[in-house]
Amino acid sequence: MAGRALTICNTTPLINLASIGRVDLLESLFGEVIIPPAVMVELLAKESIFPAAASAARHHPFRVMNSPHPLLV
Repeated sequence: MAGRALTICNTTPLINLASIGRVDLLESLFGEVIIPPAVMVELLAKESIFPAAASAARHHPFRVMNSPHPLLV
């Protein structure tokens, strides 16, 4: 991963992009996108409110990864 920026996404952009069917923009703009486990849990917990976001979380190849520095998350 040397030379590449690490792209970590939180819940709000995922919800908004999923609602317009454009979660693919994240990968187009940034390559691999990492989400913290808490983001995955939140997206799935809010499935009744944001079904497109929960579906994107299940079917998009996001890399779920804990941060080595919890204060950054």
